[in-house]
Amino acid sequence: MEKGLTAFLNIKTVLNEPFLLELSNALFTASCSWLVYLASLPEEVDSEETMKMIRQLPLATKPNRQLSYIPEFIIENITDYLTFLG
Repeated sequence: MEKGLTAFLNIKTVLNEPFLLELSNALFTASCSWLVYLASLPEEVDSEETMKMIRQLPLATKPNRQLSYIPEFIIENITDYLTFLG
């Protein structure tokens, strides 16, 4: 019964908001970009806000300490969304 209700509510949500996946994709893409940006920042942050491309993994330097302040549920939400898409 619970599985059927979950499927029904999911379908109802998608029908009520046709751009749900597009908007969710934009949100999670921005979240991932922000996390990568935080991971690639050097410890001494300049006043200039520029995003640098990560050329190779693992990172050559130690990740920024600010990354440890991010709540775990953000990563969990991203992985749950990717699982949902699969």
